Amino acid sequence: MLRPPQLDVASVTLDYFLYNAGKDFASFGDSGAITVPSVVCSAWRIKRERAAVFFSNLLKDEQTVKVTLDARLLGLEGGNRFLVTSMGRDGVRPLGSLDGQGTLTIDLPPRRIIAIELQPELP
Repeated sequence: MLRPPQLDVASVTLDYFLYNAGKDFASFGDSGAITVPSVVCSAWRIKRERAAVFFSNLLKDEQTVKVTLDARLLGLEGGNRFLVTSMGRDGVRPLGSLDGQGTLTIDLPPRRIIAIELQPELP
């Protein structure tokens, strides 16, 4: 697991109900509303070969986000060009290549997971 990239997104207030805990847990059954960023983001790396950043849009509508991806910060070998691919429920889409660092604009469908993968471009 890696530190995810910073995102500049709106906040959203969501209802919650804590049921996934033992009944002796002090917060069991708590409920209310919580304000969180409207996109959940995590990043992962497989060895030093590939990295992926996962996004989940918590809004009921599609939202567009800009994300700066830096291969070095994702633990990938410097000096390489990387193929960038989007993966989601609708399949795999090539997004082009990245020369170490770049900013992407991504359309995130509502309440679905999208992965952006970076892997070294073959010579």
